[in-house]
Amino acid sequence: MYIFSALAAAQGLFLAGLLWFHSAERSANRWLAAGLVAFSLVTVGDVLNQSGAIERAPHLAYIFDWLILLIGPLVYCYVLALTQAASPGWRTLVLHAIPALLLLLALAPIWLQPAAVKLQMLRTDMRQLAVDPLLMLAAAQVLCYWVACVFRLYKFRARLPQIYSNLDTLRAGWLALLLGANLLLWAAWLLCLLIGRRLQWIESLATPVAIYGLGYVGLRYPRIFSGPAADVTIASAATQKYAKSALSSTQLIDMQKRLETLMVIEKPYLENQLTLDQLASRLAVAPHQLSQLLSVGLQLNFYDFINQQRVAEVQRCLHDPAYAEQSILEIAFASGFSSKATFNGVFKKHAGVTPSAYRSESV
Repeated sequence: MYIFSALAAAQGLFLAGLLWFHSAERSANRWLAAGLVAFSLVTVGDVLNQSGAIERAPHLAYIFDWLILLIGPLVYCYVLALTQAASPGWRTLVLHAIPALLLLLALAPIWLQPAAVKLQMLRTDMRQLAVDPLLMLAAAQVLCYWVACVFRLYKFRARLPQIYSNLDTLRAGWLALLLGANLLLWAAWLLCLLIGRRLQWIESLATPVAIYGLGYVGLRYPRIFSGPAADVTIASAATQKYAKSALSSTQLIDMQKRLETLMVIEKPYLENQLTLDQLASRLAVAPHQLSQLLSVGLQLNFYDFINQQRVAEVQRCLHDPAYAEQSILEIAFASGFSSKATFNGVFKKHAGVTPSAYRSESV
């Protein structure tokens, strides 16, 4: 089984190198690359132990053990970099890496021991410990970070309709799936450790596949989220605070009139990647003020408001004889929609019937 672990470690280091020098989402991908390096080096330590090579090179004993407590913090920093205005700084990492640093300090004296002493310690550990307490602690710590990553991504995705008018190009599905897969695998691994069992296939096969899957997502979808994450975070944070600087009813009415005029004259909804920040800029208001108008004045989120305008545009075109030769899908794309599935769902939600049925009734 250690052969699979060796191949996984080599793959992880290679993938980390690709991510580190990848041009898109560089700040986020470098956090992920560092996490893959940490996991790969821990795997190298496992290979040395499983293959017996550690007895021929005892100076490498315990040298990578502390890195297991860095995997969770580094992946969490990766998710933070994707879902907030700025990539987390090294101070954030140091704060989360305190357990790893403490373990590093505890292991440092062992590294200075002669090879014969290290070899004796290794043989004693292997003979006396069926399950390493450090491994259980590490599995529990990393599991907590997987939970934090999933929760962070869930909250972020819940806010997206407040900011984006088009969710078709947001590729968070694979990220959510892989984070969830890692969470389940590490939970299963921790459970097995707690009951005194070692499932080698989880450690050697399943866990590397799940973790390295994150790396391939970073390469395959360099921009997990369409548009800058800063737009989402800044606008959403401001939206949560607008109650402290609430606009008066008169100001809301005035802003609503200007918004209606802008929709009629400039038709910004025809741009399929329109964001809350962009529309607020055209309206010459702060994003949180526009968000307040939509949620309080119109009782809609940004996504529903813009797509309501797009549906109205499609309906207008379907009634216009000048568009009789155009297909419904051509009209939909020209009206700001970017996929057939989204258009059909949104149209039926706002119009109450399917696009084809609406066109039949309009003839």
